[in-house]
Amino acid sequence: MVDRLDAALSGIALRDMLLFVQGTLLWYLDWVNARGVGTVTRLEPIFFKKLWLTFPNPILRHRTVQVAVAMEHARKIPPKASVIVKIAEEVAKHMGQRWPLTTADSPLAELIDGLLLSDRPAGLYVLGVCLARVSDRAKKRMRRHVQNRIGGLATKDQSRIKAAIKIGESGTQ
Repeated sequence: MVDRLDAALSGIALRDMLLFVQGTLLWYLDWVNARGVGTVTRLEPIFFKKLWLTFPNPILRHRTVQVAVAMEHARKIPPKASVIVKIAEEVAKHMGQRWPLTTADSPLAELIDGLLLSDRPAGLYVLGVCLARVSDRAKKRMRRHVQNRIGGLATKDQSRIKAAIKIGESGTQ
């Protein structure tokens, strides 16, 4: 039964996703996380991309990033193949265009915040891969946002975060 729900949500069309109440989708992500992302076998990464790009809700986007990173880590999907990288490429491609109302200064900022706040080093590696794949203009903006976010942390923590991002960016993870 649970596998069928996961499979159905993975295959849902974008227009049909808009019919969901955002709170229900947030509950679903929490439920996936609580039951153990390693046990979720039928939920496909494309679901996270559709979810993140469809709804401009920062809480839903943050949770989408968290669960996607955790699931990809459990499935041993390398950061360079992460669905989050595909989201970053899509967002960077449309940088400067109007996006749906968002509370961050840009959708890229929301994505970066989700990766920085991920409770796994894999989130930082994915952020590094994102930096390696976007345009120089987007990369500069992303680096500035990362520095603004981690600037108040202890030097040791800043160094750890920067090192993990650099590993992802170099593709050596």
